[in-house]
Amino acid sequence: MKHMKPPLLLFIVMSVSLRELTVSVTGNNVGAYLPTDDIAINCGSSTSSTVDKRNWIGDADDRSNYSPIEKTHSSVIARANSSSPTFPGPVPYYTARLSHSEFAYTFHITAGPIFVRLHFFPSDYLNFRRADSFFSVEAAGCTLLRNFSASLFSDYTGSASFYKEFCLNVRADQILNISFTPTPGCLEAYAFVNGIEVVSMPEHLYYNTPIDSNEGIKFAGQATPYAFGITYALEMVKRLNVGGQFVGSTGDTGMYRTWEADEAYVTSSNIGVLPVNETIQLNYIDQAPRYTAPDAVYKTARTMGTDKRINLSYNLTWSIEVDTNFYYFVRLHFCEFQMEINKPLDRHFKIFIDSQMVEENADVIRWSGKGVPIYRDYAVALYHSQKKRSNLSVALGAFPDGGTRYSDAILNGLEIFKISNPGENLAGLNPDPVPDYQPVLLLASKGSLNHSKTKKITIVAGVALGFTGLALLAFFLYQRGNRGKDSNFRDGMVGFGLLREDRVDEDPRVTITVGSVPPRSEQP
Repeated sequence: MKHMKPPLLLFIVMSVSLRELTVSVTGNNVGAYLPTDDIAINCGSSTSSTVDKRNWIGDADDRSNYSPIEKTHSSVIARANSSSPTFPGPVPYYTARLSHSEFAYTFHITAGPIFVRLHFFPSDYLNFRRADSFFSVEAAGCTLLRNFSASLFSDYTGSASFYKEFCLNVRADQILNISFTPTPGCLEAYAFVNGIEVVSMPEHLYYNTPIDSNEGIKFAGQATPYAFGITYALEMVKRLNVGGQFVGSTGDTGMYRTWEADEAYVTSSNIGVLPVNETIQLNYIDQAPRYTAPDAVYKTARTMGTDKRINLSYNLTWSIEVDTNFYYFVRLHFCEFQMEINKPLDRHFKIFIDSQMVEENADVIRWSGKGVPIYRDYAVALYHSQKKRSNLSVALGAFPDGGTRYSDAILNGLEIFKISNPGENLAGLNPDPVPDYQPVLLLASKGSLNHSKTKKITIVAGVALGFTGLALLAFFLYQRGNRGKDSNFRDGMVGFGLLREDRVDEDPRVTITVGSVPPRSEQP
């Protein structure tokens, strides 16, 4: 076989799609960090399983060191309804540990900062109904979840299965206990978990301040920096590979983080362009060590483009929904790799967080150099809304001619974490139920009605609506026949004063509103 001529080879390489290019770099630096503790528990399983070369230990194995502590009554293990079309796959979602009483897992690990990931697949398990899971989770002296409904969260986000990721610090004199407690006051409430990960992280990965400062990180809208330290707990809200595609846990730098593609979160009128680094070798420095993010994050980006007129007419914006009444830690990842950007002021731009300017003179080349990954950390308070959840925005704005050579901006990666409140609390409110039909049934005590009673209520609602419709029709026909007898009745129109709240006598917790949709129910 003859060798390809160089021009043909070049053509083939240049024909590779952007997504294929991002795949080729994903995972280049797997193993850049080796965790001291790397524990993955397949809850409710009596066997261990290997997934992507990682061992998930079955906690129901008689030889397992990770069987939970029973505080009162014993927990049970069960399999999920795998016939469900939303079944996510076997490990760690096929089995679960469930209980109507408190249970806890104990981990003897090295002191320092760690990741704790809790995996959930809300489903029917044995006699445990999907809708009845309301529970709290505590670990390392912090409340991670309170009165949490996995089913409400799943329905609201559209994710059949999901995990919650937290960053905690374990002291030298501390043993890590993760406790699961059903919400008191409801006989049917139970706690459950499908999988648990406990993974060490580098000491200064997130619990970090600028190398040359001990004053904390920039605080949006405030002159005083935010004092942020290892005593705080964090919950990961969103982690995005900006301009690139999804990076799975095996493509991370040894800590099993996942990085979503960002296109679903770009909310500006223009979505920018997606350059890809095909040639420049990344050069990591102390300010952003190799484990900070995968190579794939720094080899793709989203920029505003080359049209200065368009760039000056909008801000390139991402919006992430978050819980209100918390402070947030926002990390932006940067790496300049485009051929035309070579010196300071070539690309000079502004950065806004929650519509507040945090950088008036952002310049990645000045911060780190070309092909050198860097990040910037910020804090922001989300206390300006009475809603349960609000949108946290991150925006980049271009400079006009004279302030920069290219009126453009760049971002490679974005991470957002909720910061624990005083009293070490990370727990937000449950989302509102997602209505799937009308009329809406307003349940004052969700999760406590059985299937037969729910069906009964639905039938009562249908019958009530049917009789109401017939009554209105009869009244309308009667009035038409007597139009001349009532000078106040015009054109057969009824002033619909009949709309009212009818209560079902059998159960005072149920309200049916006829003729209108009631407001969404509040958190249980």
